[in-house]
Amino acid sequence: MIRKLPEDLGKRIKAQRSVQSTYIVVKELIENSIDSGCTWIRVRIDDSVTVEDNGCGISDLNEVGIEGSTSKESMAYYVLGCVDRVERFSYGFRGQALSSLAEVCDLEIISRSEHPFAFRRDFSANTISKCARERGTTVHVRNLFKNCPLRRCANERSLKKNLAKICSLIESYRCVNKINFTLFHRRKVLLSCGGYETPKEYFESNYPSFSGKYMEVSNGQLEIFMLPVSVRDPKQLMFSEKRPISNKRILNGIKNEFNLYAEGSPTFVLVIKGYGDVNVSTDKSEVIFGDETGILNLLRSEIGRFFSSEAYLHVGNIGETNRGRISRRCDPEENDGEELMGRTLSRMNESLPVIRPARVATSFEVGPRKRNIPPQESVESSKEPIPSEPELFVEKENDKEEDASSSPLEGSEPFPKMDQIEEGHEDGGSFATGAYSFFKHDDLVQPKVSFSKEDFTRMEVIGQFNNGFIISKLKKNDKIYLVAVDQHAADEIRNFESIKKTFRLKKQSVIVPVKLDLTPIEEVIVNDNLELFERNGFVIKNGMLETIPVYKNQVFGVKEFQELLEDMKNDEYEFKRIRNIIASKACRTSVMIGDALSMADMKKIVKSLSFLDRPWKCPHGRPTFMILNEAEM
Repeated sequence: MIRKLPEDLGKRIKAQRSVQSTYIVVKELIENSIDSGCTWIRVRIDDSVTVEDNGCGISDLNEVGIEGSTSKESMAYYVLGCVDRVERFSYGFRGQALSSLAEVCDLEIISRSEHPFAFRRDFSANTISKCARERGTTVHVRNLFKNCPLRRCANERSLKKNLAKICSLIESYRCVNKINFTLFHRRKVLLSCGGYETPKEYFESNYPSFSGKYMEVSNGQLEIFMLPVSVRDPKQLMFSEKRPISNKRILNGIKNEFNLYAEGSPTFVLVIKGYGDVNVSTDKSEVIFGDETGILNLLRSEIGRFFSSEAYLHVGNIGETNRGRISRRCDPEENDGEELMGRTLSRMNESLPVIRPARVATSFEVGPRKRNIPPQESVESSKEPIPSEPELFVEKENDKEEDASSSPLEGSEPFPKMDQIEEGHEDGGSFATGAYSFFKHDDLVQPKVSFSKEDFTRMEVIGQFNNGFIISKLKKNDKIYLVAVDQHAADEIRNFESIKKTFRLKKQSVIVPVKLDLTPIEEVIVNDNLELFERNGFVIKNGMLETIPVYKNQVFGVKEFQELLEDMKNDEYEFKRIRNIIASKACRTSVMIGDALSMADMKKIVKSLSFLDRPWKCPHGRPTFMILNEAEM
């Protein structure tokens, strides 16, 4: 029987769909402030969110917070395509933000318009009272997601990531709005900056050394400003009119065209003119354009024309004074195998553990492989390049790190594709379920097989195949499974976890502490993770780097610190350079493909997998086992 949901329940469902995080709350409130015609906006984020401005104020607070009510009706008609143009652009048009906020938090609005005094409306108490305030509006958001504890916990865990997104959002707004922005986090100023009337003014002010040398295109379809080279902190800002948007297809098209002429990531500001449907996503960042392909082709053409012009050739001869200010950024993974060079600055200090204890990850979910994929494509997709490592450990001669695609087991079903493996995450880390699940595909669809760590203890070793795989038998769920355990991958992950627990790194003091050029959000991340940085050899005091980690003949410096910091922004707290060293050592000390094993050795390798945190694949991504066949008992 179909029944209509109670009105309050329906409103709460709509509200939780519209308000998903602190980032969305701040975005909606900032856009309301910009639409009010203000000249400054202050945002305060701690246990609550406060946004205040000096705009025109709200004259009818009684009408605020009613679902579907807005003062920007003309923009709503324009977004829906009912009219061809709008007299005044506005960011808001749905009439959903404040009504949704009122459902999921304690909302209070203080506003003064042309009246001689201000009014305060408390949505929780449903009261309106007089108060003192200068012209403008203040919005207080307290107890966000008070009626949704899971959403509240998730939002609190992702606050740092939201702060970074808010900083980027403000950067976008200031590019096209002459407004002064100030962002506070726990009474500390994270960001304070002024705005600009036009993107060109923003571009010339932020990149003065490229004045007259950057790409500039302005026509009826779009406006774009682009630097001719990659800089240390590249920015890619895209707008539909004045609205910040994201479009992966256009972004990738610009990057690919730029990389035909220069290395690294481009820095550009792109404004796409004309109508676009922005009523697609919750944060209004996705836009559907009528001729996206035409826009992309025009951008490619203009970029190619610029890099072939005399203006670009002149930029290519930038003097040494400017050249030192330009740094090309590469994918960090491309340099994993480079030998790090450095000078010995002072004596070694005490030993220290490297990586903080990782949250246990013992679960992978592998989806069904499509039967219409050619076998050759399946095999190719399982290949993963192994980063080359410096020759630090030479325990055996002629030892080579494995290729994830190499296998002595010819003619068998290929390994599960690694792009089908999805690790569970909780607050950027991994969580444990203790199972490895996947689908087998034969002529008939087989039921899903769940493989737990305890199953390794129940496996009966039969023998060795081709000096590369340990063939075992497992009885489970009234079936018998024939399992091939990759002897090298299994032994490597065992050695990797063992070495990681005991691995120690030296700290080395620098003669002159290095001043770290950190953004406000990076300062927050560093201050919250000082202990983790110190465990990895980086001692930071008052924004100065005082010690660096050292391993054998390798000295890690500011570059590695920045890599670790960049990973932390994405909730990854493992030092990748050190992880690669440990993985390399584990690989070279493990049983190799081609080694003949005794029955005792084979049993030891298989049983040891049950005691590991992540026994499912080796550090280089090679699966530790595969199921060859199954039969009814």
